Amino acid sequence: MNTRNTLLGLLGLVVIVIAGWGLWTVMHPNVVSAPVVEQPAPVTNVPSATTTVPNPPETESTTASLNQRILSNGVHITPLSVVSDSRCPTDVQCIQAGTVSITAKIEGDGGVRTQTFVMGSPVSFGSKHVTLMSVTPAKNSKTTITAADYRFTFSVAPGMGEAMGSLQGTMTIAPACPVENATNPCKPTPAMFAARKVAIYQANRTTLVTTLTPGADGTFSASLPAGTYYVRMAVTDGSIGRAQGVPTTITIKDGGVIQLHIDIDSLIR
Repeated sequence: MNTRNTLLGLLGLVVIVIAGWGLWTVMHPNVVSAPVVEQPAPVTNVPSATTTVPNPPETESTTASLNQRILSNGVHITPLSVVSDSRCPTDVQCIQAGTVSITAKIEGDGGVRTQTFVMGSPVSFGSKHVTLMSVTPAKNSKTTITAADYRFTFSVAPGMGEAMGSLQGTMTIAPACPVENATNPCKPTPAMFAARKVAIYQANRTTLVTTLTPGADGTFSASLPAGTYYVRMAVTDGSIGRAQGVPTTITIKDGGVIQLHIDIDSLIR
Protein backbone atom coordinates (compact mmCIF):
# COMPACT_ATOMS: atom_id res chain seq x y z
CA MET A 1 0.00 0.00 0.00
CA ASN A 2 2.78 2.37 0.91
CA THR A 3 4.60 1.50 -2.33
CA ARG A 4 1.51 2.29 -4.37
CA ASN A 5 1.06 5.65 -2.68
CA THR A 6 4.68 6.47 -3.31
CA LEU A 7 4.37 5.71 -7.02
CA LEU A 8 1.20 7.76 -7.30
CA GLY A 9 2.95 10.65 -5.59
CA LEU A 10 5.89 10.51 -7.97
CA LEU A 11 3.57 10.31 -10.99
CA GLY A 12 1.66 13.34 -9.75
CA LEU A 13 4.90 15.24 -9.30
CA VAL A 14 5.98 14.42 -12.87
CA VAL A 15 2.61 15.61 -14.20
CA ILE A 16 2.92 18.87 -12.27
CA VAL A 17 6.47 19.47 -13.56
CA ILE A 18 5.45 18.79 -17.18
CA ALA A 19 2.38 21.01 -16.89
CA GLY A 20 4.44 23.76 -15.32
CA TRP A 21 7.08 23.56 -18.03
CA GLY A 22 4.47 23.73 -20.75
CA LEU A 23 2.85 26.78 -19.15
CA TRP A 24 6.25 28.51 -18.72
CA THR A 25 7.26 27.96 -22.37
CA VAL A 26 3.98 29.46 -23.54
CA MET A 27 4.55 32.57 -21.46
CA HIS A 28 8.29 32.92 -22.44
CA PRO A 29 8.59 31.80 -26.11
CA ASN A 30 11.73 33.90 -26.89
CA VAL A 31 13.69 32.29 -24.15
CA VAL A 32 13.27 28.77 -25.34
CA SER A 33 13.58 29.37 -29.06
CA ALA A 34 16.66 27.86 -30.56
CA PRO A 35 19.46 30.36 -31.04
CA VAL A 36 19.96 31.51 -34.59
CA VAL A 37 23.50 31.04 -35.76
CA GLU A 38 24.44 33.47 -38.51
CA GLN A 39 26.30 31.81 -41.31
CA PRO A 40 29.24 33.78 -42.69
CA ALA A 41 28.73 35.18 -46.16
CA PRO A 42 30.38 33.15 -48.86
CA VAL A 43 33.78 34.44 -49.74
CA THR A 44 34.10 35.54 -53.38
CA ASN A 45 37.53 35.72 -54.88
CA VAL A 46 37.75 39.32 -56.14
CA PRO A 47 40.97 40.18 -57.92
CA SER A 48 42.77 43.08 -56.29
CA ALA A 49 42.86 46.31 -58.28
CA THR A 50 46.23 47.26 -59.73
CA THR A 51 47.11 50.96 -59.67
CA THR A 52 49.27 52.02 -62.58
CA VAL A 53 51.35 55.10 -61.85
CA PRO A 54 52.19 56.87 -65.13
CA ASN A 55 55.74 57.86 -65.75
CA PRO A 56 56.28 61.59 -65.20
CA PRO A 57 56.43 63.49 -68.50
CA GLU A 58 59.82 64.62 -69.70
CA THR A 59 60.52 68.19 -68.76
CA GLU A 60 59.78 70.56 -71.63
CA SER A 61 61.44 73.88 -72.17
CA THR A 62 61.63 76.54 -74.84
CA THR A 63 64.94 78.16 -73.93
CA ALA A 64 68.38 76.61 -74.15
CA SER A 65 72.04 77.55 -74.02
CA LEU A 66 74.64 76.18 -76.40
CA ASN A 67 74.89 72.37 -76.25
CA GLN A 68 71.86 72.13 -73.95
CA ARG A 69 69.29 69.59 -75.17
CA ILE A 70 65.67 70.59 -74.59
CA LEU A 71 62.31 69.05 -75.45
CA SER A 72 59.57 71.27 -76.82
CA ASN A 73 56.26 69.91 -78.12
CA GLY A 74 57.76 66.56 -79.10
CA VAL A 75 60.92 67.93 -80.72
CA HIS A 76 64.39 67.73 -79.14
CA ILE A 77 66.51 70.80 -79.89
CA THR A 78 70.23 71.25 -79.15
CA PRO A 79 71.82 74.58 -80.15
CA LEU A 80 75.33 73.87 -81.43
CA SER A 81 76.95 77.11 -82.53
CA VAL A 82 76.34 80.77 -83.36
CA VAL A 83 76.92 81.35 -87.06
CA SER A 84 76.42 85.10 -87.00
CA ASP A 85 74.97 87.83 -84.81
CA SER A 86 74.33 91.00 -86.78
CA ARG A 87 71.78 92.52 -84.39
CA CYS A 88 71.94 96.26 -83.97
CA PRO A 89 73.30 97.18 -80.51
CA THR A 90 70.66 98.68 -78.28
CA ASP A 91 72.75 101.81 -77.74
CA VAL A 92 73.28 102.45 -81.46
CA GLN A 93 70.85 103.68 -84.14
CA CYS A 94 71.00 101.38 -87.17
CA ILE A 95 69.30 101.23 -90.54
CA GLN A 96 69.08 97.44 -90.37
CA ALA A 97 67.85 95.60 -87.29
CA GLY A 98 70.06 92.63 -88.07
CA THR A 99 69.47 89.05 -87.02
CA VAL A 100 71.04 85.93 -85.50
CA SER A 101 71.69 82.63 -87.20
CA ILE A 102 72.71 79.44 -85.42
CA THR A 103 73.10 75.74 -86.08
CA ALA A 104 71.10 73.31 -83.97
CA LYS A 105 70.46 69.59 -83.88
CA ILE A 106 66.75 68.70 -84.06
CA GLU A 107 65.25 65.28 -83.38
CA GLY A 108 61.66 64.10 -83.67
CA ASP A 109 59.13 62.64 -86.12
CA GLY A 110 61.05 64.38 -88.89
CA GLY A 111 64.15 62.31 -88.13
CA VAL A 112 67.47 63.75 -86.94
CA ARG A 113 69.27 66.57 -88.66
CA THR A 114 71.50 69.58 -88.13
CA GLN A 115 69.66 72.72 -89.19
CA THR A 116 70.64 76.36 -89.61
CA PHE A 117 68.10 78.63 -87.92
CA VAL A 118 67.67 82.32 -88.63
CA MET A 119 65.84 84.23 -85.91
CA GLY A 120 62.17 84.62 -86.74
CA SER A 121 62.16 82.20 -89.67
CA PRO A 122 60.20 78.93 -89.15
CA VAL A 123 61.66 75.65 -90.38
CA SER A 124 59.39 72.74 -91.32
CA PHE A 125 60.38 69.53 -89.53
CA GLY A 126 58.12 66.50 -89.90
CA SER A 127 54.66 67.64 -88.84
CA LYS A 128 55.97 70.66 -86.93
CA HIS A 129 57.31 74.15 -87.50
CA VAL A 130 60.36 75.02 -85.42
CA THR A 131 61.22 78.71 -85.05
CA LEU A 132 64.09 80.46 -83.32
CA MET A 133 61.97 83.19 -81.72
CA SER A 134 64.52 85.28 -79.83
CA VAL A 135 68.12 85.44 -78.67
CA THR A 136 69.41 86.98 -75.46
CA PRO A 137 71.21 88.92 -74.17
CA ALA A 138 70.68 91.98 -76.36
CA LYS A 139 73.77 93.37 -78.03
CA ASN A 140 75.48 96.43 -76.64
CA SER A 141 78.42 98.22 -78.21
CA LYS A 142 80.21 98.40 -74.86
CA THR A 143 80.04 94.71 -73.93
CA THR A 144 80.99 91.43 -75.56
CA ILE A 145 78.67 88.43 -75.57
CA THR A 146 80.48 85.15 -74.97
CA ALA A 147 79.24 81.79 -76.23
CA ALA A 148 78.22 80.82 -72.70
CA ASP A 149 76.07 83.95 -72.38
CA TYR A 150 73.72 83.14 -75.24
CA ARG A 151 70.18 81.90 -74.60
CA PHE A 152 67.96 80.77 -77.47
CA THR A 153 64.16 80.64 -77.29
CA PHE A 154 62.33 78.33 -79.70
CA SER A 155 58.72 77.68 -80.55
CA VAL A 156 57.44 74.38 -81.91
CA ALA A 157 53.99 74.44 -83.48
CA PRO A 158 51.93 72.06 -85.66
CA GLY A 159 52.66 72.78 -89.27
CA MET A 160 51.42 69.81 -91.32
CA GLY A 161 54.86 69.71 -92.89
CA GLU A 162 54.31 72.94 -94.86
CA ALA A 163 57.50 74.68 -95.96
CA MET A 164 57.85 78.06 -94.25
CA GLY A 165 60.13 81.08 -94.34
CA SER A 166 59.95 84.67 -93.19
CA LEU A 167 60.11 88.29 -94.19
CA GLN A 168 62.00 90.64 -91.90
CA GLY A 169 61.94 94.32 -92.65
CA THR A 170 63.02 97.72 -91.41
CA MET A 171 61.63 101.14 -92.18
CA THR A 172 63.19 104.57 -91.91
CA ILE A 173 61.30 107.87 -92.13
CA ALA A 174 62.86 111.25 -92.82
CA PRO A 175 62.53 114.03 -92.23
CA ALA A 176 60.48 113.60 -89.08
CA CYS A 177 60.01 117.31 -88.38
CA PRO A 178 60.19 120.55 -90.42
CA VAL A 179 63.57 121.66 -89.09
CA GLU A 180 66.13 118.90 -88.71
CA ASN A 181 69.91 119.04 -88.69
CA ALA A 182 72.88 117.36 -87.07
CA THR A 183 72.58 119.44 -83.93
CA ASN A 184 68.79 119.12 -83.76
CA PRO A 185 67.95 115.53 -84.74
CA CYS A 186 64.32 114.57 -84.92
CA LYS A 187 63.32 110.91 -84.65
CA PRO A 188 60.14 109.41 -86.13
CA THR A 189 57.42 108.74 -83.58
CA PRO A 190 55.74 105.33 -83.13
CA ALA A 191 52.59 106.86 -84.61
CA MET A 192 54.47 107.78 -87.79
CA PHE A 193 55.59 104.16 -88.24
CA ALA A 194 52.14 102.76 -87.38
CA ALA A 195 50.55 104.93 -90.09
CA ARG A 196 52.78 103.38 -92.75
CA LYS A 197 51.60 99.79 -92.93
CA VAL A 198 53.08 97.21 -95.30
CA ALA A 199 50.75 95.00 -97.34
CA ILE A 200 51.69 91.52 -98.60
CA TYR A 201 49.78 90.03 -101.51
CA GLN A 202 49.92 86.75 -103.32
CA ALA A 203 51.80 86.73 -106.61
CA ASN A 204 48.61 87.73 -108.45
CA ARG A 205 48.87 91.15 -106.70
CA THR A 206 45.16 91.14 -105.83
CA THR A 207 44.78 88.59 -103.00
CA LEU A 208 45.83 90.16 -99.69
CA VAL A 209 47.75 87.79 -97.43
CA THR A 210 48.48 90.05 -94.45
CA THR A 211 49.13 93.64 -93.43
CA LEU A 212 52.11 94.46 -91.21
CA THR A 213 52.37 97.42 -88.84
CA PRO A 214 55.95 98.51 -88.12
CA GLY A 215 56.90 98.72 -84.46
CA ALA A 216 58.15 101.80 -82.66
CA ASP A 217 61.65 101.05 -83.98
CA GLY A 218 60.45 100.64 -87.57
CA THR A 219 60.85 96.85 -87.73
CA PHE A 220 58.24 94.45 -89.10
CA SER A 221 58.18 90.72 -89.84
CA ALA A 222 55.95 87.87 -90.99
CA SER A 223 56.15 84.09 -91.22
CA LEU A 224 54.94 82.96 -94.63
CA PRO A 225 54.53 79.67 -96.50
CA ALA A 226 57.15 79.19 -99.17
CA GLY A 227 56.16 80.99 -102.35
CA THR A 228 56.23 84.27 -104.24
CA TYR A 229 54.62 87.44 -102.87
CA TYR A 230 54.06 91.03 -103.90
CA VAL A 231 54.87 93.65 -101.24
CA ARG A 232 53.79 97.31 -101.27
CA MET A 233 52.69 100.07 -98.92
CA ALA A 234 49.10 99.64 -97.73
CA VAL A 235 48.41 103.31 -98.51
CA THR A 236 49.50 104.36 -101.97
CA ASP A 237 47.83 107.76 -102.41
CA GLY A 238 50.95 109.70 -101.42
CA SER A 239 49.57 110.89 -98.07
CA ILE A 240 52.29 109.06 -96.17
CA GLY A 241 55.13 110.26 -98.39
CA ARG A 242 57.20 108.54 -101.04
CA ALA A 243 58.50 105.01 -100.43
CA GLN A 244 61.68 103.46 -101.79
CA GLY A 245 62.15 99.70 -101.65
CA VAL A 246 58.55 98.89 -102.48
CA PRO A 247 56.60 97.80 -104.39
CA THR A 248 58.63 94.66 -104.93
CA THR A 249 58.29 90.91 -105.42
CA ILE A 250 59.87 88.50 -102.95
CA THR A 251 60.33 84.73 -102.95
CA ILE A 252 60.12 82.88 -99.61
CA LYS A 253 62.00 79.58 -99.33
CA ASP A 254 61.77 76.89 -96.66
CA GLY A 255 63.73 78.08 -93.66
CA GLY A 256 64.86 81.19 -95.50
CA VAL A 257 64.71 84.85 -94.50
CA ILE A 258 64.09 87.76 -96.84
CA GLN A 259 65.41 91.11 -95.63
CA LEU A 260 63.54 94.18 -96.86
CA HIS A 261 64.31 97.84 -96.18
CA ILE A 262 61.82 100.61 -96.90
CA ASP A 263 62.91 104.22 -96.85
CA ILE A 264 60.13 106.79 -96.53
CA ASP A 265 60.46 110.41 -97.60
CA SER A 266 57.81 111.97 -95.38
CA LEU A 267 57.63 115.14 -97.56
CA ILE A 268 57.77 117.21 -94.38
CA ARG A 269 59.50 120.45 -95.26
